[in-house]
Amino acid sequence: MKHWLVTFPAIDLVHAVHAKEAKPMFLAPSLQRRLSSLRLKPLLERIGDGYRHFKRFVLAGIFASGRSSSSSTSTMMRVEEHGRRQDDNRSFRNMVSGGTPLDQFMAASVLKSCAEIGALNQGKQIHAYSIASSLGSDVYVGSSLIAMYVKCSDLVAARKVFDGMPHRNVVAWTAMIFGYAQRGKSENAWELLAGMRRAGVMGNDFTAASVLSSCSDDAAGLSRGKVLHAYVVVAGLVSYFAVGNALLTMYSKCGSLESSCQVFDEMPSRDVVSWSAIIAAYGQHDDHEKALSMFRQMLLEGIVPNMHTLASTLASSGGLGNLWSVLQLHEICIKIGLHCHVTVSNALMTAYSKCGELSISGEIFESIESKDVVSWTSIIAAHAQDGDGHEALRLYAVMREMGIKPNDHTFISTLDACTTINELNLGKQQQADIVKIGFDIDVSVCNTLITFYAKCGCIEDARKVFESMRFRNLSSWNSIIVGHAQHGHGQEGLRLFEALLQSGLTPDFITFIGVLSSCTHAGLVEEGLHYFKSMSQDYGILPRMDHYGCVVDLLSRAGRLNEAKAFIERMPFEPDPIIWSTFLGACRVHKNIELGREAAENLLQLDPNSIPTHVLLANMYAAGNRWKEVADVRKMMKDKGLRKKLGCSWVTVKNTTYSFTVGETNHAHMKELFAMWNKLAPVLRDAGYVPDTEAELHDIEESEKERILGHHSEKLAIMFALLNTPPGTSILITKNLRICSDCHTASKYISKVTSREIVMRDTTRFHHFKDGVCSCQDYW
Repeated sequence: MKHWLVTFPAIDLVHAVHAKEAKPMFLAPSLQRRLSSLRLKPLLERIGDGYRHFKRFVLAGIFASGRSSSSSTSTMMRVEEHGRRQDDNRSFRNMVSGGTPLDQFMAASVLKSCAEIGALNQGKQIHAYSIASSLGSDVYVGSSLIAMYVKCSDLVAARKVFDGMPHRNVVAWTAMIFGYAQRGKSENAWELLAGMRRAGVMGNDFTAASVLSSCSDDAAGLSRGKVLHAYVVVAGLVSYFAVGNALLTMYSKCGSLESSCQVFDEMPSRDVVSWSAIIAAYGQHDDHEKALSMFRQMLLEGIVPNMHTLASTLASSGGLGNLWSVLQLHEICIKIGLHCHVTVSNALMTAYSKCGELSISGEIFESIESKDVVSWTSIIAAHAQDGDGHEALRLYAVMREMGIKPNDHTFISTLDACTTINELNLGKQQQADIVKIGFDIDVSVCNTLITFYAKCGCIEDARKVFESMRFRNLSSWNSIIVGHAQHGHGQEGLRLFEALLQSGLTPDFITFIGVLSSCTHAGLVEEGLHYFKSMSQDYGILPRMDHYGCVVDLLSRAGRLNEAKAFIERMPFEPDPIIWSTFLGACRVHKNIELGREAAENLLQLDPNSIPTHVLLANMYAAGNRWKEVADVRKMMKDKGLRKKLGCSWVTVKNTTYSFTVGETNHAHMKELFAMWNKLAPVLRDAGYVPDTEAELHDIEESEKERILGHHSEKLAIMFALLNTPPGTSILITKNLRICSDCHTASKYISKVTSREIVMRDTTRFHHFKDGVCSCQDYW
C-alpha cells in the first residue's frame, strides 16, 4: 500500500510516494498542454519557491500519462463495466427477438444496467415485457424496477411499481425509501419506514442509511436522527460502513458537529467515505483548518481520496483563501487521475475563484468537455462573488440557451449577482424563473430572496417572501431579522426574534448580530446590553468580534463614549480596526476630540496607512473648527501618498446604472442636474430646509459651503432620478460612504415636496425618506 507522506501546517501538502515504489516517469503531452492552458506557471512563479516544488513533482513527470496505475486500472474497469452493461442490453434484445423467454435474473441484470447508464426508455421496455410475461409479480424483478426508476429520477413510476407489488421484500422497501430520501422527500421516506415495520419487514443497514439521509436539517430532523441512531445501535447495525457514514453526515447536516465527530471516533474502521464525510462536516461548519488536518491524517493512514474527498478538501482550502494549498491539491488531483472528473473540476474552479484567481477558474471551466449544472453554477457564483454580477447573469442566460436546467444553487448565485449590482428588476426576473421552475418552495432559495430584497431596499417584498414560506429554518429568521435591522426597524427585529424563540428554534451567533444591530439602529441601549449578556448566559454562545463591535456601536451612537471605551478595554481579545473606526466615527459625530484622537492612534498603530482613519481624524478636527490640526492631517496624508476616497452615488434608471461623484463637472448630464437643483433648492427652503454647512468640512465662506453641498453625489443622483423617472416612482440610491447630515436633511424635504419615496443605502444601513420623514427617526 502506498503511503502519502504529508506535512500540513497552514496547509503544506508535500506528498511523496515511498522511495522504493517511485519510478521515473513523464507527464503525458495532453496533461502538459492542460497545465499550460491553465496558465499555472506564471501564477506559481509569483509564489516563489512553491513553483520549484510543483515543477519537481508535477512538471518533471512522476505521473505516467497523468494517472497512477491504480487510476488507470479503475478507468479500465469502468470501461469494461460499461461494456458489460451494453452487452446485457444487447443480450436482452437478442433473446426477445429470438423468442427466448426472459427469466427474472436476466431481467434484473438488464434493469441494473439500465439504471447505471440512465437508460430509462430501455428500462420501460423491460417493464412492459415483465407485465406481458409471468415476471410481473416477481419480487426480484419488482425491486429491480423500483431501483431503476429511482436511479432515473422517475419517482412516480417507481411508486406505481411499489404499490402494485403483491409481496415486497426489504430490497423493494429500501429502494423506495432511498428514492424519497435522495429527492429530499423526508416525510414520504418516514411514512414508508413506518409501513415497512407494520408489514413485519425488518430493515437492513442500507434501509437505515437511506432513512438517515432523509432527515431534514432542523431540530425535527435531528430528533428523528437520534431515534434512528438508538435503533441501529440496538439492532447491531451501527458498525456497518453505510450506517456509520450516514449517521456522521446526518449529525453534520443537522448542525451537530460534535456528534459527527463522536460517531467518527467510535467507528471500528473507516473507509474513504467516512473520511470524506468528516472532512465535509468540518468544512460545512467553517472549521476549514480542521478539515485540512483530517485530510492529512487520512493520507497518512494510506487512504486514497476519491472525488468527493477532494471536492470537500478543495472547498475548505478555498474557504481559507489559501492559494498554495489549492495548488497542491490540484497536484494530487492530477496524480490520482481525477483532475478531469467534472466534480473535481467544479471544485477546483470554485477554490481558485475564492483565492482571487478568477482567470484560472475560467480556464478550467472552458476545459470541461461535458459541463453540468454544477459547472455552470460554479462559474456564475465565481463572477458574482468577484463583484461582476453582469457577467454572472450573462453566463446564466447562456446556460439556459443551452437547455441546462438551473438548480437551487444556481438561483442562489444569480440572486447574489443581482444583489451585488443592485439590480432589482433583474432580481425580479430571477424570481419569475424560480417560481416557473418550482424552486419557490426551496428554503435556501427563499432565504436568498429575502436577503436580495432587503439589500435592494425592498424590505416589504422581503417580508412577503418570508411570510409565504411554508417551512422556515434558522437562516430564514436570521435573514429577515438582519434585513429589518439594516432598514432601521429595530422594534420589528426584536419582535421577530421573540417569534423565532416561540417557534422552537435556537438562535445562533448570526441571530444575535441581527438582534444587536436592531437595538443599535433603534437606540435601544439597555435592551442591547441585555441581549449581549443573554448570549452566553442563556444560550451558551461566546460573543465574537462582530458582537463586541455591535455593542461598541450601540453605546457610541448613544453618546455614551466613556462606557464604549471601557467596554473596548474589557474585551477578551484585541479590538480590530472596525471597532476602533466605529468608536472614532462616533467621537467625530459627538465632537469628543480627545477620545477620538486616542482611537485614531490605536487605528494608526494597526494600519499606519489607513485612508479612512486619516479622513475621520481630519473630519473630527474640522467639525471642531480645529483647522490647524486638519491641515496637519492632510499634510500627513500627502506625505504618505494617501488620497481620500471621493463620495460616489449610483442610481438605476431603465436597467442602466449611472454613477455620480461629488464635485464632478464633466458629467454628460451635469448642466441639467445643476439646473434642477437650483430650481428645487428655493422650494425646499420654503418648506423649511436649511443647509447644514457644518457638513462641509472646509475652512471656506458659508456661501461657498452651500454651493458645494449642492454638488454632493447623493443630490446629483436624486436630481437625475427626478428628471428621468415618472412622477410618483420610488428612487433607490446607493452611496459608497455614510450619507452626510445635509444630504439626509435635504432628502427628507425632497421626498415631501416631490411626493417621492427615496431609499438611500449607505455603508451602514438603509434610510427610507417619505413625506418629509426618515425611517431612522434621525437616529443614525
